[in-house]
Amino acid sequence: MTLRRKLGVLGAGLLLGLLGIFLVRAPLTHAAVTAGLQRAGAGDITMAVAHSTPWLLQLENLAFKIKTQSFAANRVTMERAHWWQPTLGAVRIEGMKLPLTLDGSDKNPNAWVSYSGEPSDGGGIAVPLETLSIDGQLIVRTSGHEQPLEVKFFAQPAGKDNWSGTLQATGPGLVLHAEASYDLGTLRSAFHTTALSVELKPWQEAIQRLVVIPMGPWTIDGRLSGNVNGTYADQKVALSGRLRLSQGSLKNGDSTVNADGIESDFEFTDLSHFQSNPGTLRIRELRAGTMVANELEADLAFLSAEHLAIHRLTLKTLGGSLSAEPFSLALEKQELEAVVLADGLEVEKIMALTKDLPASASGRVDGRLPLRLDEHGLRLGTGWLELKKGVYAEMQLHADGILTSGMSPKSSSYVVMKRVESGLLRLKLGALRLDVRPPDAQRGQTARLHFEGEPVDPTVKAPVILDVNVNGPLEQLLNFGLKGNVSFGVGK
Repeated sequence: MTLRRKLGVLGAGLLLGLLGIFLVRAPLTHAAVTAGLQRAGAGDITMAVAHSTPWLLQLENLAFKIKTQSFAANRVTMERAHWWQPTLGAVRIEGMKLPLTLDGSDKNPNAWVSYSGEPSDGGGIAVPLETLSIDGQLIVRTSGHEQPLEVKFFAQPAGKDNWSGTLQATGPGLVLHAEASYDLGTLRSAFHTTALSVELKPWQEAIQRLVVIPMGPWTIDGRLSGNVNGTYADQKVALSGRLRLSQGSLKNGDSTVNADGIESDFEFTDLSHFQSNPGTLRIRELRAGTMVANELEADLAFLSAEHLAIHRLTLKTLGGSLSAEPFSLALEKQELEAVVLADGLEVEKIMALTKDLPASASGRVDGRLPLRLDEHGLRLGTGWLELKKGVYAEMQLHADGILTSGMSPKSSSYVVMKRVESGLLRLKLGALRLDVRPPDAQRGQTARLHFEGEPVDPTVKAPVILDVNVNGPLEQLLNFGLKGNVSFGVGK
């Protein structure tokens, strides 16, 4: 065989070999990528190899799962300037869809037995990249609710074994910009936000699935801003940051409770467990039924998403102010137990909350009342309200027999007492005190009202000193009306 013929045969063989490699490179690429993803713990892998050369690889309609976490992308492109270098080059992911479930509702252990991937070794994955860019959607999910975020991410080497990246996420009422770093040697990643702003109304359903708020569902509004920092190391996530709420409002489903003008500022030491340093909460107006409170201010700390420690609480209501001794609030138990201190409450406004009370009065009272509020309603503990020193007060009775019961009609004071109890004579009070559940109370007695006074009319000289016992559930009397099992009786 001549040299020319030999060279021709060799050339034809090389051409056929190259043609064979060209024809099988797509299946080989598919197999290689699948094996790499399986090594990372992925299963249910699907894709199409659109282009495959040593310089350019394009995958289309890539999808896989790692446990319950799914990932999909319209296109993944890897470009290499030098095919002989051990790197995937510049990697670009377009049309990404990555669900992120916040409340754990994606976890279905019964479905894990059909998981088709391989267990990951739990170590870090050092992927040889030159740059990484991602453009797509992060789909934030809670049970029964889904909200997409448009995300853009870019990362590149920042030194030996170090990477840095930027993230932008936008959605309904949300703007998030963050910077991140990753150390290949220590497998530690960290991030911090450079911009964070969230309008709460579009996210109210997700919020209520993450944070237990009694008496829901609620309509939530306001603007949340601040900054968040986080690290991931040794398979542990640590999150902290400062969050501020402005122009907030809350309204429950039947509008029995409304809060407007909510402002808060908290430094969270552990956002994963919703734990914070003491912060401030202010509410311009709070309505609960017919009760209206203004200028509520509180210093409190989150011990968890459902447990709060209130160090200070004050508000203005009923013409005066209320404050509370330090107490804790367990939202998941939907109960509140606290000691309330009253300062200068108007008696007339207190009595206006009741129905058919056989008296009217004016003046101001101070006091101390333990209370408990739970699913069974309001219950008052042993406490008191007393006429504020130096404050003028009056009372007008509308209860026939409350003064003259057992008194002889021939008594010299009978006619005057009759006029007082029927409301014809008003009393100027020198003392007024309501003892709630006094320790020496008789069985069935829930309160004792003591007052001392004399007719406002200076021409009538008839001092009145009276103890009135309240029998039956006092809470029903104070909760907007007398019930059939509440009665009044004259004490000693």
